[in-house]
Amino acid sequence: MTHARPPHLWLCLLLAAAGCAKEPPPSPDRPQPAVPNLAGMDVMVLPAQPGAGGVPAGFDESLAAMLETHAPTVSWILPPELERSIARAPWLDIRPRALSVSLLRSQEAERIGDPLYGDLRRLGALVDARYAVIPWQVSYAPAPDSIGGHGRVEVAGAIIDTVGGRILWRGLVAGERGPAGDEVVLGTAVQAFARMVAPMR
Repeated sequence: MTHARPPHLWLCLLLAAAGCAKEPPPSPDRPQPAVPNLAGMDVMVLPAQPGAGGVPAGFDESLAAMLETHAPTVSWILPPELERSIARAPWLDIRPRALSVSLLRSQEAERIGDPLYGDLRRLGALVDARYAVIPWQVSYAPAPDSIGGHGRVEVAGAIIDTVGGRILWRGLVAGERGPAGDEVVLGTAVQAFARMVAPMR
């Protein structure tokens, strides 16, 4: 003999199922989360970390120029300056082009841990910048078989508070499709990322 489950039990089961439902994977084709206002802040920009196939040539230089032009109200501390500071303090043992960014792949993570947290905390103290922009996975992504044709440069990035390690923002953007190495393909991806992390207000 079966017994009807009380209504409140069905509600609990529905809520539990909803809580277990996984969010869809991030995509540059969906709206991105809002970005904190960085105006007036000292913000360090880490070198792009490679995805499959490596970082497209010229990405860091193009991003630096775009950020300084697009958001001059932010005091950007760019990769060349970071690397000069690290060279003057080799005991910090920070490799800015080979950071441990694996935790950023987890959409559930709200804070970073060591070794990334320790690297950013020490580097932020060294250059007197509390916030860090990390293009933590940059690569030329071939087009899916269902689309065909050329791929595009995709940029997964994050903004992190180096005091406490909180992930303030995380997003994924892409530029126009075209052949690998094309200046427009790279430039549109850089522009999309710069406008995302430092929107005009």
